Amino acid sequence: MFVAIMAVEANRAAKFAVFETHAEAQAHISAYLERWPEAFAAEAPSLNNADWWIVGQAVSVVPPVPHLADYQAAITAHLDAAAQSRRYDGSISIASYLGSTNPQWAEEAAAFVAWRDAVWVYAYAELDKAMNGQREAPPIAGFVSELPVIIWPEF
Repeated sequence: MFVAIMAVEANRAAKFAVFETHAEAQAHISAYLERWPEAFAAEAPSLNNADWWIVGQAVSVVPPVPHLADYQAAITAHLDAAAQSRRYDGSISIASYLGSTNPQWAEEAAAFVAWRDAVWVYAYAELDKAMNGQREAPPIAGFVSELPVIIWPEF
């Protein structure tokens, strides 16, 4: 990976982008200068192609750490998908069948609600560990795969 950085003279702010190859980084710089010459001139009138630096090959690019809301959204989507796999609209819908007079729906709702609670207990305990430095913040997809698995009643 290569990073192209352009320093902006007035406030020393920088623009940057990440590219797979050095050639891609150089092409981006050239295209920027060709497409937006007036914008570039307004940002830094004395800069030219030499004011871009292509930083050497990066060993890895660190992805941003997800926020709690990102985990919550992924977990909610996971719960909704499980409910939808049984033809309910989502988590809220299946939970509303808890007192249903239809035994199958009532049992599915009971299994779902128990599982949903176990998922959130696990999720918040593990995310608290990540926030307290007891474990690394997991990638969202990997974290969802750690969650307890639902066991549906058989009919």
